[in-house]
Amino acid sequence: MLADFVSQTKNRYLQDVKDGKGGDWTVAMGNEAGDLDSMASAIAYAWFATVVKKSNTVPLIQTPHPDLQLRAENLYALSMSGFGDVSNDPEKVGVLCLDDLPKSSPFPSHKFSLVDHNRLGSHFTKDNPNAIVVSVVDHHEDEQLYKDTADPRIITVPTGSCASLVADLIHSQCPAEIALIPELATLLICSIVIDTNGLKPGGKAEDPDRQAMAFLLPHSTFSPAFPISLVDIGPGTDFNDIPILKDLTRDLKIKKEDVSRLGTRDLLRRDYKEYTLTPSWAKDSQIQVGLASVPVGFESWIPRDKDFYGALEGWIKERQLAALAILTSFSDEKESKKKSKKESGKKSKGKHKRQLLVVVADDKDLASRLFPGLEQSSQLQLEERSFEKFGAKKVTGSFGGVLQAKVYKQGNMNATRKVVAPVIKDVVEGSPNVNL
Repeated sequence: MLADFVSQTKNRYLQDVKDGKGGDWTVAMGNEAGDLDSMASAIAYAWFATVVKKSNTVPLIQTPHPDLQLRAENLYALSMSGFGDVSNDPEKVGVLCLDDLPKSSPFPSHKFSLVDHNRLGSHFTKDNPNAIVVSVVDHHEDEQLYKDTADPRIITVPTGSCASLVADLIHSQCPAEIALIPELATLLICSIVIDTNGLKPGGKAEDPDRQAMAFLLPHSTFSPAFPISLVDIGPGTDFNDIPILKDLTRDLKIKKEDVSRLGTRDLLRRDYKEYTLTPSWAKDSQIQVGLASVPVGFESWIPRDKDFYGALEGWIKERQLAALAILTSFSDEKESKKKSKKESGKKSKGKHKRQLLVVVADDKDLASRLFPGLEQSSQLQLEERSFEKFGAKKVTGSFGGVLQAKVYKQGNMNATRKVVAPVIKDVVEGSPNVNL
């Protein structure tokens, strides 16, 4: 059982840490956002490294246990993968989280396997001079690091889901006598379908995603009830047309998009990444920029939270940010209802929309570059909107005294955080003489 592997590996690791032997282990971890792709990829890579490569490796989720409940889709995927009903008690998951480990530095291990990102965070290198990245499997922009130490070093862009790359690695290197745990195949499938919208043609799914799905389905817990012959499954299969995958994609999306119970602070930290950047105009300094992805539009979010601005200010202060960008992605329910009426009551999914809210702290140099740089980006296609349009109180370009803010409609529906983050990085770290 996958759940047994995860909990037993965690317990063995923590005992070795207690005994001063944490250095004997490799820690496999996804990025700090802790989404389903990061979680599934970390667990899968740890299984691969431990069982196939015979190297003690423990999966780490870069969130504390209480925060696991912020991602209902993760808990649902775990329940589908043999962990039982953990929706009401995330502590039952049994996976290693940040709050399981000593808060003081240095980190108790020095070998790291990175999945779903390709830069080791400073938390793991602080006072840890022997820290080394021994493998990388990722689908984000290659930061050109660890070429001399990481083996394997797999960074494939574009790919819809990092879980697909881990699955392909298992497929290519796992000997026939070692059976893939069915629940692990199911967990990887959950990640792939939510990242690629069920491998919908013309969407985010790429060849590695389809190849991974062709490998995983016959090995998963879904195979006994499969509607088509397993011998017919291949990379060319229209997976989007398979009922069991359609249902799984729908259920995961419902779980992911239902954030009505979460306040602004929880929405910000639910899917959050932070970047350390060196401004081109101040090469001897560094700034922190946070990016939060939220599956709800500002029209419904801002009016329901009277302290929306206060929560943003509090998060910026708590994280000591120079800037915060909030990326929303949602289906417009109003347009859905209008379209349904025009089509004689037929149910419509609504139009997919993206918005971007950018807040800059007390830094005029950053504000004078970041706002124009984003507005002129052909990759984002931004159109500035007023806060009043979203039911908010009047904002004249600043709130909280020194914070400056702008909100935009985003034209490029394919520009996720994987696109926005490099754009911000280029604006901040580009030539100081660039004409913005």
